[in-house]
Amino acid sequence: MGLSSLRLSACVFTFSLALATTFEALPVFAQPEVNQAVNQTVNQALDRASYYGKYRSLIQKIDCPDERANDEAQYGTYADAGYFKTVDYCGRVVPAGYWVYEAPFWYLWAKKDLAAIGFDSLNRTVPLKKQTLTLHFDFLTAHRAWAQTQLETVAKALQDMERRTGIPYPGDTPYPIEEDPHVQDLQGLLGLAGPSGMKLASPPEGTPWTVLHEVVHIWNAHQQPTWMIEGQANYYSFLMIQDLKLPFIGDETYPEYIKAWREIRGTAEDLPLDNHYLALPQGKAMEWWAMIHELFGPGFVRRVFVRLYQEEQLSTPQLAAMLREAAGKDPAPLLDGWIRKGPYRIKKTTDFGPVRYPLAGAWP
Repeated sequence: MGLSSLRLSACVFTFSLALATTFEALPVFAQPEVNQAVNQTVNQALDRASYYGKYRSLIQKIDCPDERANDEAQYGTYADAGYFKTVDYCGRVVPAGYWVYEAPFWYLWAKKDLAAIGFDSLNRTVPLKKQTLTLHFDFLTAHRAWAQTQLETVAKALQDMERRTGIPYPGDTPYPIEEDPHVQDLQGLLGLAGPSGMKLASPPEGTPWTVLHEVVHIWNAHQQPTWMIEGQANYYSFLMIQDLKLPFIGDETYPEYIKAWREIRGTAEDLPLDNHYLALPQGKAMEWWAMIHELFGPGFVRRVFVRLYQEEQLSTPQLAAMLREAAGKDPAPLLDGWIRKGPYRIKKTTDFGPVRYPLAGAWP
């Protein structure tokens, strides 16, 4: 049985079964009769392992060499994986708790104590298609105004996504959102999200586009392929940021993303989107979905989104069949060079057909 968590970019985190594992029960270090100098040293060593004091009451320190490569491929060398119920991991039943990975060990904690590290919280109810959802946001007290704004953005975006996709909200109730002030530990990302919760980098990094992008992942975090769900997250978040009249911050604009991608187009670094999304500028997938919108409209993008939601995976041949039906002709030019290997046969929308559904706003 696997263990799944929030998503990193498009990767769904899972732990797999392995055999060689060391589970070490650790003592409580804060007892007064224990040498205080030793305690201080140990507690300093555990600071990162507790995610800077966020967690306490250590249950186990877990060493699993057989799974180390898999874990680090998905989490890197340091990650706050959050809470899991009792799971099978490395041939053992591991009790419920909060998991932190500080390579090469997992640390399993019993309690989360956000107040101890200067956090406060806000709640907000959101009327949705099938329920009134409660959003719960934990944040650094100094960032209350930012948190309030982000909470409102998430609320409106959830309603917008239900309207755009026709799919009722699929996440947990209540839905937890948490500020992560250690953006360097999010593996360079500004947010992580899935149906079980969301993390956002502290301001100014936790921008409106980041929030909206992560909202889309509440619907599609556990799907494949990566390029498809990430491209759709950028597509829908771009549309929502304009609908909600929110600002683009810094370089978070479509032209900037496209510029980064076009700088490598046609070079050895320009790889097909399928199986290579994480090695490419985000702009490549964004431009592809923009072409699809302009050719076939938002209804086609929605059909792909819904099918992917229902089936959890969509192959390139399956996508090609959908494109053929929409286009009424061979869709290969939309795939070659873009999605799969081969020379580019088109470089812009009008190389394939007329622009029937122009994208308005800041997306040229």
